[in-house]
Amino acid sequence: MNLKEAREKIDNIDQKIVELLDQRMKAVDDISQYKAIKGLPVLDEAREKEKLSKIKGDSNRRIFEKIMEESRAYQETHRPEYGLVGRKLSHSFSKEVHKMVGGYDYALIELEPEELEGFFKDGNFKGVNVTIPYKEEVMKYCKDLSEEAKEARSVNLISDGIGYNTDVYGFKKLLEKVGDFETVTILGDGGASKAIQSILRDKKVTVLKRGEMDKYVPTDLVINATPVGTYPDVDEAPIEIYGCKAVIDLTYNPFMTKLMLDAKEKGILAIGGLEMLFYQAAKSAEIFTGKKLTDLELAILYDQFEKEYLNVAIIGMPGSGKSTLGRKLAKDLGKTFIDLDDEIYSREGQTAEEIILFRGEKAFRDIETRVLEEISLMHGAVIATGGGIVERDENRRLLERNSQIIYLRRDLEDLEVFGRPLSKEEGVEALFERRGEKYEAWANLILEEEI
Repeated sequence: MNLKEAREKIDNIDQKIVELLDQRMKAVDDISQYKAIKGLPVLDEAREKEKLSKIKGDSNRRIFEKIMEESRAYQETHRPEYGLVGRKLSHSFSKEVHKMVGGYDYALIELEPEELEGFFKDGNFKGVNVTIPYKEEVMKYCKDLSEEAKEARSVNLISDGIGYNTDVYGFKKLLEKVGDFETVTILGDGGASKAIQSILRDKKVTVLKRGEMDKYVPTDLVINATPVGTYPDVDEAPIEIYGCKAVIDLTYNPFMTKLMLDAKEKGILAIGGLEMLFYQAAKSAEIFTGKKLTDLELAILYDQFEKEYLNVAIIGMPGSGKSTLGRKLAKDLGKTFIDLDDEIYSREGQTAEEIILFRGEKAFRDIETRVLEEISLMHGAVIATGGGIVERDENRRLLERNSQIIYLRRDLEDLEVFGRPLSKEEGVEALFERRGEKYEAWANLILEEEI
């Protein structure tokens, strides 16, 4: 082995070490949050001594001493003072949005009902937001309430013992999109519902509690204030929507819920909860830190947050360069790149061409939809689809869950047909005749670009 080969070997090893250290620091972050929640000190001297005693070799031991020192320093500087209290928080993006609008570390604090009293008694956090199902329960731990919280009869933020309701502020941002309305149906009667009711006192409001959803009668505006349709239960909707002018779903994961997609298909304005999440978090950050962002700053940050949150899905004819564009976009935007055909190969052990040739197009379309259903639940990715993704209308709903859709349109004579059995068998003109209108109808943006 020469010097160059030895250095290449070290470089490969170093890359693996860096990847493992990244994973370790993510685990350290989890530990930091846990210790903050439980009020535990950063340093566990007995554990460090035990760990070091098991490491053989002085050099290795010195390296691990440095790693532990860096871990302690990280925990000291990233120990969260703010967080979100709830029961199930796997769906939450609150950490990301609070980091953006407030610049602080933020913990997700999952508590069972019997743990609430002890948590608030310990007082390990300067301030916390509160979500389902505790927005009413936590009021008894507040020494005073803001006017909004009193009117809403619920609390989603506690700071210095005072209970606030910033849902009111966030929801008003959604209402700006609705236009004129007089009659409202609110689905659910929890804390978020009560906050909304306090805003809409001048409207004719019907509240449907759990078990009453079959009593829905169309009104101008329908608001879903239940968790129904939230990830991972994305195929559920609280009601069959019809007859209204607009729907607001407070859910933000997925970006477009089944209720919203059903509404959109019927020509009903559908508004999701991501913007409410952002603006109530911005108001929370203002209360936590005393720092107020301007409307322009908030608008710019929200646009950035939405772009980071959403996927970019690329559709278009076979051979149009979707994968090439996707890789470039993913690199430029700092997103994960996913090639749907590659994902199919990794699961099936066959290429799209092989599946179509040996198992038939229907078998391939079944697999394609099944894989897309899984991929569609992701966030922050660039997805290059197959040219025939538009052959099934259900795929549109899957893409729209969490994606902005780009149609990459190319001249038919420029399309590559090698390795594409349908393009060879039917001809690109026939394929385009069947698919072209769908590409345009599905797209949020049409792009014509040389690759």
